[in-house]
Amino acid sequence: MNKKGRENEFYQHVRHCCSIHGCKYGDPQCIVVIGLVGQKYPCPECTDDDIKKILMFGGKIKVEYNDPKFPQTGGRKFDNDKPRWCLLPWKETEEIVEVLTLGSVKYEDHNWQRVPDARNRYFSAMHRHISAWWSGERFDKETGKSHLAHAGCCLLFLMWFDNNIFFTREENVKKLVANCESDKKNIKK
Repeated sequence: MNKKGRENEFYQHVRHCCSIHGCKYGDPQCIVVIGLVGQKYPCPECTDDDIKKILMFGGKIKVEYNDPKFPQTGGRKFDNDKPRWCLLPWKETEEIVEVLTLGSVKYEDHNWQRVPDARNRYFSAMHRHISAWWSGERFDKETGKSHLAHAGCCLLFLMWFDNNIFFTREENVKKLVANCESDKKNIKK
């Protein structure tokens, strides 16, 4: 079968087969039934509850393997409740990592964790970058990188501080200072 024929077959299954009610063409290896791709439209047998399930899982439904309508076609992996890293936009994430790398070269690795008054400063920096982008300036003049990548970087810093440092508790601020001192000693060695 040529490439065009395989593409047509692929789209036929995506348009007509159901991850709940099975393959319209009787194919036990149907890409929709085994969960490789999501179905595009509900089948005539789908109820409102079925459609909600299909939408909730992005067109892919966790198959009950003891159901004779869904023959077991391979190994099992029960990871539906785990984070789906495949949803992360990698190119944009890489742009943020490039900004982090530039900062590491300009300052040093993890310098951002030791910036005094980091919460206010990174919040302000994030908004400066968003404001510049909103005004039509796509790229930072100093780095040549996207203002949104810089803002994303600042947002990640704020999330890290929010998850790891409680700004109102003195003991956590002391812990941060102690970590900075420890890092300085390790750098000198």
